[in-house]
Formats: sequence, C-alpha cells, structure tokens
Amino acid sequence: MGWKVETLNAVVDGELDELPADMRARLVRVCELISAVGLNRVGAPHVRHLTGAL
Repeated sequence: MGWKVETLNAVVDGELDELPADMRARLVRVCELISAVGLNRVGAPHVRHLTGAL
C-alpha cells in the first residue's frame, strides 16, 4: 500500500500557496518522502509524531 498526502480543503491549499518559496519546497520534499517510504519511516528532523492531547 502506498502513501498519499492530501490537504484538507481549498482553504488549506490557499494557505500553503502563500508560504514563502523555501518553506513550500521543504513541505513538498517531506510530502515526497512520506509518499515514497511511508509516514512511519520518516522521522526527525522532517516530522515529529504527536502524543497526548492537543
């Protein structure tokens, strides 16, 4: 099973489009990593898994 990264809705897409180019590039890279190897295999410094209540 492959991983697919999706955004919640058009509002989120708009906010992502407003990010500076370097931050968008980092986000795209992390999304590509997740798609390629799965979220469970991508760790720090790219993502940190949350635990407990938000």
